[in-house]
Amino acid sequence: HAPQVLDPVVARAFPDWLRAVPAEKSPPLVAICIDDLGEDIAATETALRLPKAVALAFLPYAATTPDFAARAREEGHTVLAHVPMQPLGSSDPGPMALEIGMAPDEILRRLNWSLERVPGAVGVNNHEGSRFTSDAATLAPVMAVLKARGLFFFDSRTSAGSKGEAAAKAAGVDSVSRDIFLDDDQREAAVTAQLDALVATGKRQGVAVAIGHPHAATLRLVRAWLAQDHGV
Repeated sequence: HAPQVLDPVVARAFPDWLRAVPAEKSPPLVAICIDDLGEDIAATETALRLPKAVALAFLPYAATTPDFAARAREEGHTVLAHVPMQPLGSSDPGPMALEIGMAPDEILRRLNWSLERVPGAVGVNNHEGSRFTSDAATLAPVMAVLKARGLFFFDSRTSAGSKGEAAAKAAGVDSVSRDIFLDDDQREAAVTAQLDALVATGKRQGVAVAIGHPHAATLRLVRAWLAQDHGV
């Protein structure tokens, strides 16, 4: 049956990095999304002070998320709902997570709840989700909601077996996948190396997207990196 959604389709300004590869003479595009925001108030405040070109993804269940997300949108950031989804293994992705085996109505209820918690979101990316995003059929009701609401899907690609981008495209939902994790290794040298890899990937592909997290070193290094010219 058709998903019941709470918002009508509206025109939304999607970020440039969601679009096609730039024209031949255009500079490559790179993007950085900081996710896991909302729970750590001090770190979220620091992330909001990053330049507005940095996308910010908020955990729906964090008590401070509605206020932070609204503020981020007002300040010009691209805002995403960082929706918890079932991982491989036993780690807990958080309340209202989407899980394999749930009835479509329950998936819709949980997803709509998450989206209502992140005002101004123009897209969704998965928090955890290595198990949930591996199942195209289970992703179908998620993509139906995103299509109906006019949102895009940013696949965090927490596993190589993710079907997220393929399921989005099959449903007619604009989508992109993460290329680089900036801070699986939080040492400064490692984060710097991943920023270099982001530039190299962008120059090779035309567009490259990185995910970072609100660690002190990541936020400090990203701010300094953005003040420099990397040819992208």
